[in-house]
Amino acid sequence: MLLCNAGLMDQLQATLNLSSSSLFPTSTLLCCSRLLLSTLVTLQHTHSAQVHRSIRLNLGSTVQALVLGKRKTGSLLLARSLRLLQAVLDVDLESPVLCVSVGPRAGQRPLGDTDSSLYPLGSYGAHCLITTLYGLLLQ
Repeated sequence: MLLCNAGLMDQLQATLNLSSSSLFPTSTLLCCSRLLLSTLVTLQHTHSAQVHRSIRLNLGSTVQALVLGKRKTGSLLLARSLRLLQAVLDVDLESPVLCVSVGPRAGQRPLGDTDSSLYPLGSYGAHCLITTLYGLLLQ
């Protein structure tokens, strides 16, 4: 039912867009948005629910926020960000709920299975993600 609610999806997109701009929403609002999005991705994947509107998520900025903001970000926001990354990786970066991008350098999906396994992250994005997750484990 939630995946059919266009108003909810629009509000969720607006909140996530604010997080990447200078008008950063409160951490509570961002935590709730990331938790809701990760739940929607998981539920859609589990139940193969129909999706009427997708959310655009820049994975590069999410990883970058983890890299740069881990010292000044609350633990709850870090946990929700990691939960969102886990949900996105659990569906192999492909979900009808999400249009995942990394940035302008992502390009088109490579044809081979081995080459496309890191798409849209690419080797640099995957390295940044692994380094960030390793750093968070050491904290």
